[in-house]
Amino acid sequence: MDLATSKSLAATLKPNQDDESPSVAINPLFATVWLGLVAWSFTVAPGSIGSPQDNAMIQAIIANPVSPGINELYYTFFNCFATIPVILASIALPQGQRKGLPAAPFLILSAFLGYFAAGPYLALRAKPRTSLDGEIVGGFTRNVLENKAFSWFILAFTLYLPVTAQVFPAFQQDPSALWNGFVELVSTSRFAAVSMVDITILYLSAVALTPQDYQLRRPNASDQEAMNVALATAVLPILGSALYCALRPALPETDNE
Repeated sequence: MDLATSKSLAATLKPNQDDESPSVAINPLFATVWLGLVAWSFTVAPGSIGSPQDNAMIQAIIANPVSPGINELYYTFFNCFATIPVILASIALPQGQRKGLPAAPFLILSAFLGYFAAGPYLALRAKPRTSLDGEIVGGFTRNVLENKAFSWFILAFTLYLPVTAQVFPAFQQDPSALWNGFVELVSTSRFAAVSMVDITILYLSAVALTPQDYQLRRPNASDQEAMNVALATAVLPILGSALYCALRPALPETDNE
């Protein structure tokens, strides 16, 4: 057996440190945020559950999702439920281990239920992997979420969301009325208030997971460098994370390729 073959066999048989970790590891931050969101949403959030105002707004969105006739600024943020779950999945899945809670059901449901669905996965998933040495990355992650064309499409679609909500004409016509209407809506409607907090938590979750994703791609990057990258994505809410996914380094080559 030559030296190269010996090294390859040793790398294959070398136990991965992440494999020795438990299948469930409680993350106090994500768990606390999820419990707080649930408690706040069903108790002291503005408005009331199932109010006529909320029912009318939901029916308007279902009947005419392009132009439901609600505050354009709020609807811009609401439309971000179309992209932020994908962005979160793009950052969370590469660092997720192939054991413990399956990520797919939670992240798919997050497109409809936001952090109410994503929170349990992030709070209870196995300890995120710190490297890809000898590990397999799932085909969906490698072929879709890591595809640059797909990432640029998500970024472009995110940029287009304010256009679909018609927020720019509303701002040009009366910016004060646009802002005041937004404040009044989230102050009186439980559906609007909870969805705004929900989308904010999803965005902040993506930011919080960014340092580990960056160091997975740049193993020699310092903690400070990774943190600076994450903070840079926070400058432009949601757009910053979408841009990061489009520009981030590729995952290191693994044995599954």
